[in-house]
Amino acid sequence: HDTIPGPGCTLNHLLMLLSSASLRESALKNDRSTTDATGHTQHSSVNRRFDECYIRQERLRSGSFGTVYTCRHKLKPDVTFAVKIMDRKRLKEKDVSAVFREVKILCELAKDTEDEATPRYIVELIDFFVEPDYFYMVQVYAAGGDVFDRLTSRKTYTEKDARDLSKKLLETIHFLHTHKPYPIVHRDLKPENLLLCD
Repeated sequence: HDTIPGPGCTLNHLLMLLSSASLRESALKNDRSTTDATGHTQHSSVNRRFDECYIRQERLRSGSFGTVYTCRHKLKPDVTFAVKIMDRKRLKEKDVSAVFREVKILCELAKDTEDEATPRYIVELIDFFVEPDYFYMVQVYAAGGDVFDRLTSRKTYTEKDARDLSKKLLETIHFLHTHKPYPIVHRDLKPENLLLCD
């Protein structure tokens, strides 16, 4: 317990608890633990603070639910990640539920994309921290920014560029819509939400 967990360790522990309604309820009450089926108290990333594991760096952008920064894990300082920090005081109960649902979906999709036949165009969730005042979603850093910024910065955008992007987008949408055991609908597809690796 005294060592810093590596990237993904806190997320893996949290995944075991996400199906429990008590985790969501404890998060809403600013509790930092949950109870398993045997009645024992278990701790996930809720008892490990983000700043114990990561160093927050440059601010990238702000949205309606949070601010995104670059960050580095203390055990992997050579790798840049992105972290979305959400102020829990600004979130309604339905927003909190949506955050946990998003984490669960991203984890399920990460398992699915281990299959070579599935598209690998979904941003990977690395870690998730629940703290009394904030949620921290650590993800792969898309160093190329988003498609909206790319379109505005380029003088020309060729038919080939558009075709390549559209192909990847449609493959990914098909993957989501045919996901088992239930289909997933994104509901917010726009150039700002299409991120580029480089």
